[in-house]
Amino acid sequence: TKLKKFSIVKEDEADRAVNLIKVGSILVQNIKESVSRKSPRRPLSTSTLQQLASSRLGMTVSETMLLAQKLYEGDHSSDGEGLITYMRTDGTYLAPSFLNSARSFIQDEFGEDYLPEAPRMYTSRSKNAQEAHEAIRPTNVRLTPASLAKKMDPKALKLYDLIWSTSVACQMTDARIKTLSFDFGDDEGSVLLRSSMSAVIFPGHQALFKEREEGNRQNAKLLESMAQLQPKARCKTSNYRPLQHHTSPPPKFSDGSLVKALEEEGIGRPSTYAPIIQVLMSRSYIVRSSGRLVPTPRGHLVTTFLKHYFEKYVDYKYTSGMEEKLDKISNNELDWTFLLKKFWLNFEPNVSDVLQIRNSDIIDELDRILGDSLLSCLDLDSEDKRQCPSCQSGTLGLKLSMYGGFVGCSNYRSKSNPCNFGVPLDMCFDSSKALAKHEFDPNSLGLIGEDDEKQFYMKLGPFGYYIRAELKGDGEDIQTISLPKNVEPRDVDLVTAETLASLPKVLGEDSDKNEVFLGTNSYGMFVQCQNVRARLPAKVSTLELTLEDALVLIEEKGKVVRAKPGTSGSSGKKKAAKGGRARSGGRSKTKAGGGSKAKGKKNAFIAYMQDNKNRVVKDNPDKNWQECLKIIASEWKEVKKEK
Repeated sequence: TKLKKFSIVKEDEADRAVNLIKVGSILVQNIKESVSRKSPRRPLSTSTLQQLASSRLGMTVSETMLLAQKLYEGDHSSDGEGLITYMRTDGTYLAPSFLNSARSFIQDEFGEDYLPEAPRMYTSRSKNAQEAHEAIRPTNVRLTPASLAKKMDPKALKLYDLIWSTSVACQMTDARIKTLSFDFGDDEGSVLLRSSMSAVIFPGHQALFKEREEGNRQNAKLLESMAQLQPKARCKTSNYRPLQHHTSPPPKFSDGSLVKALEEEGIGRPSTYAPIIQVLMSRSYIVRSSGRLVPTPRGHLVTTFLKHYFEKYVDYKYTSGMEEKLDKISNNELDWTFLLKKFWLNFEPNVSDVLQIRNSDIIDELDRILGDSLLSCLDLDSEDKRQCPSCQSGTLGLKLSMYGGFVGCSNYRSKSNPCNFGVPLDMCFDSSKALAKHEFDPNSLGLIGEDDEKQFYMKLGPFGYYIRAELKGDGEDIQTISLPKNVEPRDVDLVTAETLASLPKVLGEDSDKNEVFLGTNSYGMFVQCQNVRARLPAKVSTLELTLEDALVLIEEKGKVVRAKPGTSGSSGKKKAAKGGRARSGGRSKTKAGGGSKAKGKKNAFIAYMQDNKNRVVKDNPDKNWQECLKIIASEWKEVKKEK
């Protein structure tokens, strides 16, 4: 019987199948030869250009449209004439003038065999296509990419080459491909193995793509040698072993695949695909990571909120239908006031109803909808996944602050039993784990170590891991330091904690007497000399870092920019110290961690606010941040009067 996808589901079944092949006498049972044709790609519309540029050139949608705009405007043309036609189109038809010039070019360059008897004609497959413009094509087919190689930016040249080759290829003949299919098996019929191979025997439109010639030539030679096999020829088997395969979830969208999905759903138009993605990124609903569009925790929450409270308006079919109605308005087939009135009479009451709901109730409802999926990636040891691992008495749930959402304890900011345990949402959602600075590791929390005066603790809050320094005895919080991205919580010992608490610090001076600093920010550790900053590689230990090592990193990063005439070394020091301190993540109340010095007249209030905000918030638990900020401002006025 023919094996299906899940015919073999156990290891012993796979071993039996391998053993049948191993002990059996495998012969060539049948050879089948066939010839197929491969047609060229259709002319480019906006969506297919964006998809191809994403998959082949690794370009984002915005980058593709920016380069296409410059090609259309003739920025890369010596005479100022546009190199391509209008790039916002859903049409796939080509002008007769281009068809004639393309056929003439193909005949001159490749010959009659590569020219179809009649021009290829195309129509759009999109159900909402307006076809107000023709397909994206070169304005002059004789301007080949090779002739423009020295006149164009490399990226623009790649995009022009993509447009030019696709436009010319669509008017060439099909490629012919020869395929040999082999059946191998034993005489008893207990084993039947199938394999096939193919090679191009006539390139047709593929003749435009020179990079494929060598691969086609090698495949043709191999196909020719395999064609010599005769039925009943004995085969030697080797390299057979059972391999377990796990199905993978569908990959996340790239720019191109998202545009394709939008087009298939009938959402958006050629001019809106790029802005849609740009808006999602500008609002931090998605980020681009390794060529894929990854939803952020904010994106998860907003999507959950909209699907629950405005389900009708985020439905794909509703959006597609609205696009069609807008098209009818543009064609004078529908009155816009009628559509707007009908929409508003339903939408306005929905908005009013949601506005009546308290924010705390909305957060609780989102927490209920997200359920255990909110904590599925934390791998908490307790049976109750909602039990706070820090205080053991609180319940974990979704919380929102002015800086974003997080999973926190129900005793967060409680007066009787305060528990500041919190986990950033990017550690909680499986799809956004790659965006988190660190993995969730509850075993790393707790006391790191202590010296003569202070105790250092590893803590986890709404914004990630941080080190807290406390004075011995009274437990006063004197300093907090955000943990850099390239430092893992489990690797932090007392020496590392003290080093991070001392930043920024001076390592020494370069040959021009400019001071070299070691600092940290949310992206990790760095060394800096004047305005040149170099990030420390993960393999470099901050404990063993020398001045010479720092100078090498700075030199590799770029040439050190000398101080401007009239500036002294001391002013350069202040500037560097300010830059390093502002990004260190520390909030010091004493001078233990490098201090909180005045940051200049313009930044004096900001420095005062950063040094005192924890105290004011702690002393006023019933007030929100805006009210606390007013208290800090009034205190600052009194301080200025005293000075």
